[in-house]
Amino acid sequence: MGILFTRMLSSLFGNREARILVLGLDNAGKTTILYRLQMGEVVSTIPSFANCWTPCAVSDLFKRLDLTWRLCNTTISSCKSGIWEEELKGAVILVYANKQDLPGALDDATITEALELHKIKNRQWAIFKTSAIKGEGLFVGLDCTPKRRKSSAAMALASCLLLPLLLLATGASGIVSSLPSAAVQSLVRKRKSSSGQLPFAAHFFPQQIDHFNFRPDSSRVFYQKYLLNASFWDKGPSHSAPIFVYTGNEGNIEWFAENTGFMLDIAPRFNALLLFIEHRFYGDSMPFGKDSYKSAETLGYLTSTQALADYAVLIRSLKQNLSAEASPVVVYGGSYGGMLAAWFRLKYPHVAIGAVSSSAPILQFDDIVPWSSFYDGVSQDYKEQFTIMQVRLGMTPYWAMSSTDESANCFEVIKESWDQLMTTAAKKGGMLQLTKKFKACKTIQSVYSVRDWLWTAFTYTAMVDYPTPANFLMPLPAYPVKEMCSIIDGFPTGVDKLTKVFSAASLYYNYSGTHSCFDIENDSDPHGLNGWGWQACTEMVMPMTCSNESMFPPSSYSYEASEDQCKAKYGVLPRPHWITTEYGGNRIELVLKRFGSNIIFSNGMRDPWSRGGVLKNISSSIIALVAPLGAHHVDLRFARKDDPNWVKEQREAEIKIIQGWVDQYHRDLKEPSRQ
Repeated sequence: MGILFTRMLSSLFGNREARILVLGLDNAGKTTILYRLQMGEVVSTIPSFANCWTPCAVSDLFKRLDLTWRLCNTTISSCKSGIWEEELKGAVILVYANKQDLPGALDDATITEALELHKIKNRQWAIFKTSAIKGEGLFVGLDCTPKRRKSSAAMALASCLLLPLLLLATGASGIVSSLPSAAVQSLVRKRKSSSGQLPFAAHFFPQQIDHFNFRPDSSRVFYQKYLLNASFWDKGPSHSAPIFVYTGNEGNIEWFAENTGFMLDIAPRFNALLLFIEHRFYGDSMPFGKDSYKSAETLGYLTSTQALADYAVLIRSLKQNLSAEASPVVVYGGSYGGMLAAWFRLKYPHVAIGAVSSSAPILQFDDIVPWSSFYDGVSQDYKEQFTIMQVRLGMTPYWAMSSTDESANCFEVIKESWDQLMTTAAKKGGMLQLTKKFKACKTIQSVYSVRDWLWTAFTYTAMVDYPTPANFLMPLPAYPVKEMCSIIDGFPTGVDKLTKVFSAASLYYNYSGTHSCFDIENDSDPHGLNGWGWQACTEMVMPMTCSNESMFPPSSYSYEASEDQCKAKYGVLPRPHWITTEYGGNRIELVLKRFGSNIIFSNGMRDPWSRGGVLKNISSSIIALVAPLGAHHVDLRFARKDDPNWVKEQREAEIKIIQGWVDQYHRDLKEPSRQ
């Protein structure tokens, strides 16, 4: 395609000198388009800040084309004013509306209005919808220009033709928000609607789909979303202020940015750049667009190893583009993201100097921990009431929990409700009775839908049993498990168990009081978690059972049954031992003690996932921080005035450790190498 581009320009300009002015918004795809035109391939690039870009490679590209040129990162107002420059009178204007493969692409009318193209008189202009990544629409615009050479406007160019290419990023993202136009306000509102104001700019990075093969289709790229906040970043003369990176997990990246305020809170202390990277196949980072979940042929690229490689490539490209090679990187993550953060530190120690791995059940594989541990943990939360007390070890205050069996009734009611649920469903008219009792919006068709509805409420509430009000999964009060048990325990004698558990579960689904009925059989996915089913059927095989001691019906686990289900759903067989083969896990304390370093494993013991986490220090630099009252990655949440002291102390401990990593890194930079 590069040869074709050169021939087109030659036929258009002959032997005359030609000058090209390339205007475009930051991250619009200018460089990607130029590489695509010249070489017929995509080269991964990354945008910079403050409309400052050093186009060395593109300069060389245009020298080979024997053209003089000027390339400008600019704002929409600069693009509009550039069209009216005296020097450009009579020039043909080609507007490349790039990134048409992204959701929310602007239409021709909106672009025309935003650039005020309708005001242009006696000049030729045209809008061409393009996708530089896919190579679509680029040559259509160039091919049409020679056909117009006989027009008076084109002939008036004489020996100097200026061909502005106004490259507009038209995806519904933070990139679009740089357009101060009413035409894009609805897109901005749509993006911000999830939480209000996220202090991040959204970008898309052309990421290679397969990092571990060299087949022709391995070089295919997709747009990977990431969020940036540079408001605290101060590289200084040594270009060495840190970069804090969140390794995205199973959902859209905005969701995790909204619930990982710890990074934003501490960034000013470190003058840190913040980067949140979206996991492939989640949110807007769909390698095959709407066909990404179509079959195993596409989903086969959804693996943790590919995701980690994505993060490494993007981080290194960002550092190179920002002349920040000396900036240390610390990765953060919670839950699956915490697993990825720990694994990233182990797999890419040359990229990240440390990892904060919060609520990461990296031991929940094979038979490292009992298969019943998770649901035993959920049950324990409902069985125990607790009081908070402060004790002292020497001069150091330590926050601890004193538990009793005061809420044994809560545990027993939930445990016995499952049989009553099945008994009611088996009666004549039982499903209608359940529909009424559970205030379902539609007639319930399956008792298992009700079971799953209750199961989800009790399980997720145990996970997010935060000490302050939160809305990570649902809006909930402080210590919601205690509130649920108070509801159950508050009923008078004689009230049936289903009424009690329904009322308790309603706290999870309707704490805000906005629902008059419940869509119990609605399996919609508000956070884009659909890909996890594939991951659980391939490499994320975490065997789980319910013991006789738990509050859930006893259950067993069978690899064979899991294989049958995954084969039927996706046409693949699970690899139950792959994670421990790839990353380790068995006897982790002996292994990491010798070759691992700089990892914080933080866990809250109220979180049932903690039973699959690292709960003891492995070495002087692989630290386990355990909060007896902590819930699922509570340490990563935004700081609040009403946070209990034990949360504040855990975060301060993490900050101190991270500061130590950064300080040691800077000392190592200054010291001469030791032979």
